[in-house]
Amino acid sequence: MMTTSDDSKLSRRSFFWRFCAVVFALLVRPKAAWAGKKIALPLDKLVGVQSVGGSMLIKAAGHEILLVRATERAIVALNPICTHEKCTVTFDKSAGNIQCPCHHSIYSLDGINVKGPAPRPLQVYPAEIVDNRLVIDLGEPEAKS
Repeated sequence: MMTTSDDSKLSRRSFFWRFCAVVFALLVRPKAAWAGKKIALPLDKLVGVQSVGGSMLIKAAGHEILLVRATERAIVALNPICTHEKCTVTFDKSAGNIQCPCHHSIYSLDGINVKGPAPRPLQVYPAEIVDNRLVIDLGEPEAKS
């Protein structure tokens, strides 16, 4: 049988290991979680999305991002990795949707999977045009169902 002093040692030991686990988790968090989760990109440098229907694949803050110019005042930012087999998707301007070249999954511009074997929607990052810059929030993906 354990005495009360043994119980307090276990509690301190348990606290210590939990504390270490929290510190470790904080140290290995992605860089975007520490700094502001928003990035701002100058629109004049994003040549692929200068006109409606344009698209381009960029890498920013350690993320690959598919940009699609949906309207004159809106650019959609999505994770370009298909949720089926991890292939890189592309925007099909003529069809107005996002397609996976590997197994032909099709997504709408809001990331929702509409056809094919993809089990989940694409991750969509909130994005807005502010003062001739595209501001993308990499920390708050928009939930889609």
